[in-house]
Amino acid sequence: MSDTITLEFVTPNKPVTSVKVTQVTVPGELGEMTFLPSHTEIVSSLDVGRLNYKTTNGEEQTFVIKSGFVQFEEDKALVLTEKATNVKEVDRNQLEINKKEIEEKLHALDLMPTEMHQLQAELKEVTLLLDLSS
Repeated sequence: MSDTITLEFVTPNKPVTSVKVTQVTVPGELGEMTFLPSHTEIVSSLDVGRLNYKTTNGEEQTFVIKSGFVQFEEDKALVLTEKATNVKEVDRNQLEINKKEIEEKLHALDLMPTEMHQLQAELKEVTLLLDLSS
């Protein structure tokens, strides 16, 4: 039985990131899920939200991810997501500008339901990044 998990992130714009961790928490569509070594195998969809992990040396990292999927099997967590942003690497001023722009767009009266859903997800992502980076 292993005491670590291999966590891999896959996004369209970045190479695969692989790190050894002792636990990882992902934003499932029905709530957060925390994986520890020897967790039951699962495939699940992910929502916009916070992904946390603790490395084998005790360092904690936090990312905000867009929707995607997670697969956990044989002590390996594979996260497929549109985007993963490290909260330590954000520009708060730009996030504030983005938030205002999104809120203005949301007040438009002629939005299609898909546009509304997209903007709500973007607002959730930006708001979470602002909250976690403070």
